[in-house]
Amino acid sequence: MDTNYSLILFRSDLRLKDNPAIYQCLQDSSKIIPLFILDSEDLGSASKLWLQNSLVQFKQSLLDLGSGLLITKITETKDLANYISSLSKDLRFKNIFWGRRYEPINIKKDTELKQALNEAGFEAKSFCSNLLIEPWEIFNKQGKPYQVYTSYWKQYYEYLSTSFKDRSLPCDYSLSSDNLIAKDKLASVNLNTELEDLDLISSHHWEAKCAQYILTGELSAISKLKSFIARSDNPQEYGLLNYGEYRDIPSVIGTSGISPHLHFGEISPRQIWTEVNKVESPLKIDFMKQIIWREFAHYLLYHFPHTETKPLKKDFINFNWLDLSDAKNLDALKIWQKGLTGYPIVDAGMRELWETGWMHNRVRMIVASFLVKDLRVHWLEGAKWFNDTLFDADLANNIMGWQWVAGSGADASPYFRIFNPARQSEKFDPDANYIRKWVPELKKLSNKYIHAPEKAPSGFLRAANIELGKDYPLPMVDHALARDIALNEFKKLKDKAINT
Repeated sequence: MDTNYSLILFRSDLRLKDNPAIYQCLQDSSKIIPLFILDSEDLGSASKLWLQNSLVQFKQSLLDLGSGLLITKITETKDLANYISSLSKDLRFKNIFWGRRYEPINIKKDTELKQALNEAGFEAKSFCSNLLIEPWEIFNKQGKPYQVYTSYWKQYYEYLSTSFKDRSLPCDYSLSSDNLIAKDKLASVNLNTELEDLDLISSHHWEAKCAQYILTGELSAISKLKSFIARSDNPQEYGLLNYGEYRDIPSVIGTSGISPHLHFGEISPRQIWTEVNKVESPLKIDFMKQIIWREFAHYLLYHFPHTETKPLKKDFINFNWLDLSDAKNLDALKIWQKGLTGYPIVDAGMRELWETGWMHNRVRMIVASFLVKDLRVHWLEGAKWFNDTLFDADLANNIMGWQWVAGSGADASPYFRIFNPARQSEKFDPDANYIRKWVPELKKLSNKYIHAPEKAPSGFLRAANIELGKDYPLPMVDHALARDIALNEFKKLKDKAINT
């Protein structure tokens, strides 16, 4: 064997910098064979669109270094192990490295794959690639997983600042064509799938529209991070040092926008943490807590895998959600999805999501509260919709967010905390700039009535050319009544728990 090769499996870590699997190859003085594997049939529409574009960028980065990217679509672990064995006959590698994944199904797949490859004579190793700290590294004083974020955050931050400090820095290396298998050699491999054959893109009009909001890839992720850190007091565009003040204002750019890049591993949390930590200001802590909030989501899903489909708080299994086999109830879900609820802040958020593949985080909480509490639709239905339509549809974050709003998860918002859409709108979008952007049929209505158009006098509505029920829907439910019903159902749940 004249050349030492190592195969690297790429799934959700589409980057060349700070990739522990690449670092291990360089330590072993071996050349890298890059292989992307699509092993899931459950990707949402938005994720597929982002992934398609991200893979184009990733492949180009490798081509710029004189290499290329092998691609395959295999969902069964046994078939993947056989594929790798066949691939090794052409490329003669023994080492196989990859970044760990933490979703229950992927833990199972990767554990089985590692066992099958090791039994076949390969050396298969996995690395912490997309988290700062492994989920099994910290526990509470009783040796149990944390379920309250504040306590988790305190120990986590201390751990990062002390014993973990050396490991929290990105891998330090640079790549050249000497470190990668030549593209001509890759081109000779028959066991390869073209990117177009992954069927990530359909002819759906939504994708063509949404594509304009996509800027994928490792370079874009790094550029976005640097821009966020550098931004300060530019009108309507705020950065790291203004994050705590403007993160809840949906009409301005007050967040980093990095979440989709993190979801696909185009940038690592270690890179983000390191760059943010260089800033000499206590104001950075607000953003750092959000990085660790993401870690908390993966921590919870790892330790409580049942939460993917079931509530962490087991009493909520018996909650009286609406029966969606009833056509009327199913229609309520569809009205919410289309942004036609008659509550402007809710409709603005749902329309932003459908148009751009993203939704402001504060508005995510508002629309989620409306679905699970005003409409009493099961949080899983909301999670499914977000999974299909969000570019940053990270399973752990999505599940934790929905369970937090529903009151059934760890560190959950109490069930009786039910967002009043109009009050949330008045507080976080007081000038209604966000509403006017995404619900343009209301743009002529004054700030006094735009948050609750049904309360506007008829003369104001006529002056704004609005006929409620025609130009814009009347509220699909009465919030005050819906709130009372939801609280009554919650009381029944508590009473049942006490009596059992």
